[in-house]
Amino acid sequence: MARGLQDVTVKESVASAYKAVAAVNSTVYDKTRAIYIGVSADYTLTIGGSDIAFKNMPEGGVVPLSVTKVAGQASTGDIVLLY
Repeated sequence: MARGLQDVTVKESVASAYKAVAAVNSTVYDKTRAIYIGVSADYTLTIGGSDIAFKNMPEGGVVPLSVTKVAGQASTGDIVLLY
């Protein structure tokens, strides 16, 4: 059974694993708990099989979305997938 935020105790990390990636649309990843945006830009995120365009996402933010693809102009390490 999948765990949600309400199932995480204070002593646990909400995201216990991570992967730094480049924003390449052709790569499919496991579903995330959230993503970290390291560079402000326009991104297209695949959520639940649908591509959704996000304009001017601010840098330095953690976005609590379950994504499987990230497309944009960021290079490796600018996006961190949190699992």
